[in-house]
Amino acid sequence: MANFPCDPLPHLPPGTSIVEPGPLRTKRSYVVVGGDLPVACDDWAIATLAPEIDAAEYDGASAIIADYLEHRGLTVCHTTRCGMGTALVQFVSSCDRDTAVESCLHMIGDTVLRFVNQDRGINYRDATFTHDVWLMLVNYPLECWQVDTVVKTMTPYGRFLIWSKDNSNKARIVVKIRAYNVDTLPLSIVVLQNSSDNGFGGSWTCPTYILSRNLIGAMGGDEDPILPDGENPHPMPNVFNGFWHDLHNDFHANPDLVPVVIDVENGNVEVIQIPDTPEQHPNINLNELPKDHEGLVATVIANSQDIFPKLDNAQIVGASCKLVDIQGDNGLVRKCFLQV
Repeated sequence: MANFPCDPLPHLPPGTSIVEPGPLRTKRSYVVVGGDLPVACDDWAIATLAPEIDAAEYDGASAIIADYLEHRGLTVCHTTRCGMGTALVQFVSSCDRDTAVESCLHMIGDTVLRFVNQDRGINYRDATFTHDVWLMLVNYPLECWQVDTVVKTMTPYGRFLIWSKDNSNKARIVVKIRAYNVDTLPLSIVVLQNSSDNGFGGSWTCPTYILSRNLIGAMGGDEDPILPDGENPHPMPNVFNGFWHDLHNDFHANPDLVPVVIDVENGNVEVIQIPDTPEQHPNINLNELPKDHEGLVATVIANSQDIFPKLDNAQIVGASCKLVDIQGDNGLVRKCFLQV
């Protein structure tokens, strides 16, 4: 939100006045309008004269601005009052608007004229949406089960993304939004309806639950450097006895980071260092091998206290378990590998 002075009096419709706010008036409220805005305004700009011109002199000031622009070859289509400057100016094209904005300061006698884009006035601030959130609204009224109404329901809380519509359970709706502030999402959302001109209406209270929230905006990291001497950036995976791992490049960058496989067979624990991409056996179809290796997995878990002392106090950066059948001298041999 932006805090700035505002004089509403020059903009009042004839015969109206300002009603002073009471103590219950909300100081701040949000409306999320979604992705692309519905109206293109690329040919509008805010024009500001300094020293500031009194609002009563708007007509004369707008004439000065239009005349100055005409002499510079920039045609003005329309001018109107502005709450953040002297006038809102519509140019004949967005190119003319950008030309006026990029020219920075214009001098008209002792007066300075400045243009900014219509959407970059003193009321503009950045807004950061932090989380994608799944919400469940229980007892959402059946009369509101259409996309437009669900979108309007979510407008104060974030950008509507997905409605996971499930007609088999009419007791709730499940909606995904991009939340502006996940910590201020309400415990209840009240849907209001005005049903008549005399002010009568109704409301439905929907208990609201956060099912998950995922932080957005995580960076992907810098690009990897180009490998020297024409080295292939996409080598074959490092495979040991049918076990694939994805730390191949890290071993070259950090010699202290060494892959280790604990081979558990018949209750014996053996620590084996993985060499660089040994000979592979492409004719083995692991998808056709038996899947019942629960006994081997149980053996790995049971021997875990014997495994880690063999690592010589090495720092463990990750671990995974792989069940494979490998080609031996006497045919296929079933083994369980724990890579750390």
